[in-house]
This record gives sequence, structure tokens and C-alpha cells, in this order.
Amino acid sequence: EAIQKIFSPKGIYERNDVPVRELEGLNSHKDFLSDPFPTEIMINENGLKFFVDIENGQKTGYFLDQQDNRKAIKNIVKGAEVLGAFTYTGSFEIHAAHYGAKSVLGIDISETAVAMANKNAALNALDTIVKFEAINAFDVLKKWGKEGRKYDVVMLDPPAFTKSRTNIDKAVTGYKEINLRGMQLIRSGGFLVTSSCTNLVSPELFLDTIQMAAWDAKKRIRQVTYQTQSSDHPIIMGLENTHYLKFLIVEKYLYYFLNEKDDNILSRTIEDFNNDMSDLDVRNYGASNSVLNFHPKYLGAPSRISKVLNSGDLIVYNQNYSTEKRNRKIVANYDDNTKDEFYFDDNLDQS
Repeated sequence: EAIQKIFSPKGIYERNDVPVRELEGLNSHKDFLSDPFPTEIMINENGLKFFVDIENGQKTGYFLDQQDNRKAIKNIVKGAEVLGAFTYTGSFEIHAAHYGAKSVLGIDISETAVAMANKNAALNALDTIVKFEAINAFDVLKKWGKEGRKYDVVMLDPPAFTKSRTNIDKAVTGYKEINLRGMQLIRSGGFLVTSSCTNLVSPELFLDTIQMAAWDAKKRIRQVTYQTQSSDHPIIMGLENTHYLKFLIVEKYLYYFLNEKDDNILSRTIEDFNNDMSDLDVRNYGASNSVLNFHPKYLGAPSRISKVLNSGDLIVYNQNYSTEKRNRKIVANYDDNTKDEFYFDDNLDQS
């Protein structure tokens, strides 16, 4: 009655059917608290529309606590090939398409959720960009990694892996596994978007788990943004379980360095190198704030930038190199520990 009096809603539907009620000795119940109405409704979020099944969908049918986090992907998906796992009804993936992704594939084990996701894509006239398939993410992430599939952005939004403190270790293992597999599918300079809604996994443990996944995947990552749930799901100081949602974007990058060993081998041309690295960025690193120099024929001495590429990797040089040594090489560490070597010449202009 109070809700009806204050808000005068079109209808009220009760969803007291979560399993935790049984642990508290409470009855499970869902039904209308007002005159009946169609339980598939349409909502608006960030300029997009979504169908929501409030009667049979998970929780209340839509995860409103991620609304700000869905906006956070705007600057990383433009022109990108995107993979989303554990998509539910496709909210992150449809946002990615809306924000300019080249293509988006969303996967979820639930055929019902996938049907709703494809319906939502069509609702927003984005169904030519984003597609959804009913697949077990745990199986295909590993399989696709072995097959060499690559994406610019991989988004993981799994359900809570545990509701019990006794299973925290298993939950951490699950989070580590999916994030490791996700990282293996990301191109260099690409992004991992990942989250956890398990309130028993602290923010510190979540971030440590992502780092452990990166170590095991032999990938280097740097944090782009870390956020929690939207402000209408407040965090109450002193109540740890109210800080339940952890949302993280990290960038995957490569490491390039000078090797002091003499080597006259030119295994690939600089043109090939530049083509391969066209989506990467030369960033300053180290005390001297210098980076490797590029030249149409040679890789120059590390004094200044003559060609800056775009997006996300480091090129790091040995600050203590000797100018008397010639024909040194750059060892480029690619995915799967493969290496390429590039000749560079110290005689180039170092002004």
C-alpha cells in the first residue's frame, strides 16, 4: 500500500523466490501485488531499450546494478571485434554495438536468455552487428583459445560462483579460469572487461585473482578502470556484503626490449613489423623517458620517436646499452612465447 501511495506504479510484482530465503526459514513466493499486467516489460537504459521478463527472469529480470559499468566500455569498443560471455539478455553486448563495435558475439548457456538477447538486439536495430549463441562459455573459451581465435575486447559477466564461505576457494578457481581463458583470446593492445558479483569475494581478492590469471596466461595487463555497483545500490560502510560488485577493465600489452647480444640477422622487414604493430602504441617508459626510434629501413637508437603507433603497448629499451656495440636486436615477445628479431642501427640521427 505504501508503494502504491508514494509511486502510483502501473503494477507491482513480488519476487521473493531467491534460494537464500530457504536458509532463513522463509517461504518462496512470487505473484502480483497489484492488478495483473503483462510481465514482459520494456525499459530504457543509456539510450537503449531492453525487454525484461520480471516474472521468470533472473532476480528481477535485469541487472540494474551494472548500468554505469555498461557505459564504461564506450571508449574501448569503437571499431572493435568483441566477444561477450555469460551475456544473459545481452546488455553489455548491445551497449558495445551501440557504442560502435565492428562486430559482437555474445554467448550464454541459457537458450531462453539468448532468445531474449537476440530479441533485444533487434529491438535496437543492432542485430546486424551483434549476435548471440547458446554455448557453454567454460567449454568454448578454452577451445577457441587453442584454435587461435582473437578479439579486441573480451567481456566476462559471470553469475555468482558461490553463496557459501566454504566454497570461496572454488569460486576463486572459477574466476581465475575464465579470466585466464579470456586473456588468451585478446589481441595485444586489447581489453578485458570482467566483473564479479560474489559478495564473499572481496575487491582485493578479486583483483589478486585477475593478476594471478594474467601470470598464468603469461600476459601483462594494466588497469584502465575499476568500479563497483551503481549508486542506487549503495555500499554501506561497515557492511562488507554491500560492496559485492567488482567491475574491472584491463588492457593487455606486450613488452619489447633491447637484447645486448650481437646479431646480424634481419628476420623480418621493418615494414612487416609496422604492419603487425599498427594497433599498438609507443609509450615512454623508464627514467630517461625515451623510446625506440622508427625509420623506414632501420630501427633507430632509443633517443626519440620518429613514428608513433596507436593504442596500447610498451617498447622498453635497456638504458645501459653501449653505443660501441652494433647489430643488436629487438626481441619481440608475442603471444604463445613466439619471438621475432629486428635489426637496428646506432648510426641514425640521435638529435
